[in-house]
Amino acid sequence: MKKELTSQYIASLQMLKKSIEHCPDALWNDNKYTNFFWQVIYHTLHYTNLYLSKNEESFKPWEKHIDNWHLFEHLNNKLNRKAETFQYSKSELMEYATLIADHVENRIIEEELNEHSGFEWLPMNKLQLHLYTLRHLQHHIGQVNERLRQHGIIGLTWIG
Repeated sequence: MKKELTSQYIASLQMLKKSIEHCPDALWNDNKYTNFFWQVIYHTLHYTNLYLSKNEESFKPWEKHIDNWHLFEHLNNKLNRKAETFQYSKSELMEYATLIADHVENRIIEEELNEHSGFEWLPMNKLQLHLYTLRHLQHHIGQVNERLRQHGIIGLTWIG
């Protein structure tokens, strides 16, 4: 089961990287969406990285993490923060996706899949947490790929 989970994470992260690669610069920080393209990508990577950690206490944010930028519009509005003043670059988020993919196998292999998730707000075992995280990852890949389609970018292939 661990081998299968690992392969699904790697395939999903490859699909996310394809979305980043194909995103035109004009769409990367397009403000007609509630959350910028890059914000959706960063949010997705942050939570993937978090939930691949043993627990909240052992989580080490990405070295380029800036507090609260993984959260969506409600926090940015509350803090009166404007995303137009900041953005992660495509190369930075590609680097982050690669970093996660490079470590996913080691993180999963060390776990007992029947253990508690390690996150008090997610009352499930590790196996369920991985399925939850993969659904989250795929949800946002679908979201950004739909944006790409709306801008005439088609043909992003499914990676099995």
